[in-house]
Amino acid sequence: MTYQYRLSDVDTQGNVTILDALEITMEIQNPEETQLEPPFPNPFNPQTKIVYKLAQQSSVTLNVYDVNGRLVSRMLQNVQQSAGSYSIHWLGKDDAGRQAASGTYILRLIAGDVVKSQKVLLMR
Repeated sequence: MTYQYRLSDVDTQGNVTILDALEITMEIQNPEETQLEPPFPNPFNPQTKIVYKLAQQSSVTLNVYDVNGRLVSRMLQNVQQSAGSYSIHWLGKDDAGRQAASGTYILRLIAGDVVKSQKVLLMR
């Protein structure tokens, strides 16, 4: 993918200088394997960023569970996504919009036949 930028500079007198166009080529590579990265920040309050990578197009489900295995939040439910990198924020709330209690939670990503989990700690 190639991007072109044209930059300009305005000095304190209001004189505008237009610079030559810049061209930047970026090669985007799909991940080799499906991954669920460690959430950041962790521990967190009030939100944490969840990053996951898909090696191929998949139906993606991402849920948050408490340590007793009870479903707390359905972040994504059977969403078709292409190979690539994605991020989503968990705001520390359950499906009803209530603040979740302080404690340890499990993030569970299901992408096709791949299942990945990560722990996250909510501190209120």
